[in-house]
Amino acid sequence: MKVYQCIRAYDPYLDIFEKKYKVNENNYTFSELLNLIIKDGFASTYILKPGFEADKDFFYTLWNYKTLQYKWAEEKGLKTRDLDEIRVAQIEEFKPDVYYNFSPHKDNKTLNEILRKRNLIKVCWDATVVSLPPFHENYNLRATLFEPFATFWKQHGYSSFLLPPAFPQSWSTLDQDKKDIDVLFYGQFNEDFFSSRNRIIHELINWSSQQGYKFELHLQFTNKKRALINVRGLKKLTRWLPVAPASILKYSMPPIYGQQLYETIARSKIVVNAFGNFNGLYKDNMRNYESIGCGAILISEEGIYPKHFIPNKDFFTYKNNAELFRKIQQVLVGYEKVNAENLVSKEKLMNRYSKEEQWSAFQNAINSLA
Repeated sequence: MKVYQCIRAYDPYLDIFEKKYKVNENNYTFSELLNLIIKDGFASTYILKPGFEADKDFFYTLWNYKTLQYKWAEEKGLKTRDLDEIRVAQIEEFKPDVYYNFSPHKDNKTLNEILRKRNLIKVCWDATVVSLPPFHENYNLRATLFEPFATFWKQHGYSSFLLPPAFPQSWSTLDQDKKDIDVLFYGQFNEDFFSSRNRIIHELINWSSQQGYKFELHLQFTNKKRALINVRGLKKLTRWLPVAPASILKYSMPPIYGQQLYETIARSKIVVNAFGNFNGLYKDNMRNYESIGCGAILISEEGIYPKHFIPNKDFFTYKNNAELFRKIQQVLVGYEKVNAENLVSKEKLMNRYSKEEQWSAFQNAINSLA
């Protein structure tokens, strides 16, 4: 089975990646650049197992990374700089059996050329938690980590399956000896989706400062055009600025991704997890896997968790800020004992959510369509 998988990268990550590997100074081939991306760990929980093995029957790319996609086009003798046209060309050249797209929300007239192919199985991933998920009617199969989505789609006659993130092998080699961060929070800051979570972040800043704990905050902000000078007649002078309260902007460090994120988690005793406005009772996101998998103690909202994640055994839960703060103090006071127990949980979940299990679940879902 030949599979083409494409994922969208965050723009801040691409800037960080290009500087880290001096992309502008090196004439990397498409293959060399792609290998660096995989090594750097971005989205490694979602890349299917063959992507780490240079499997000739597997094609992986970051579809919105211009440098990468332009390099592929150049090597194939194409002059186009349209990212959608390049993706269509990759499908035409690779001729996969399965098209696995993590950005169905970005589909358009050009990309519909892929979705109209009759002998191609179209699979999309969607875990953006909103009140009512789209059906993605042009796809044969829908994957998600959010169980209510899979249930909703099936109830309406659309094939779907749960495909959780998986622990990549690179997490096993992280240095667990240096724990110089007491509490870590990372993720996006967005008022539309995370207003409740944003309030928790604000309280964490104040409380950690009062307690004298080393709290690190890494946020990716949404930028909007704002007037440089709030004076009539000069408001047309604008620039892109992050949308967040000044207190959070002042405290937050730059966003982190991939290997840098995993190494930062490994240096942390605790990772605090909070969810979006539409999650409801179901609590699943990347931090569940990344925190435990990279060696931190996870403290997360009370609710229904993925299979094999046992609350107050594999991680701790909280109902409100007061309980969150109590749990943080309890963990830090008894850290050696709690950390030893966490290693057992990590080993268990690493086996349950391995790359082998993820790839097998994907193949089984494809075969179920026959």
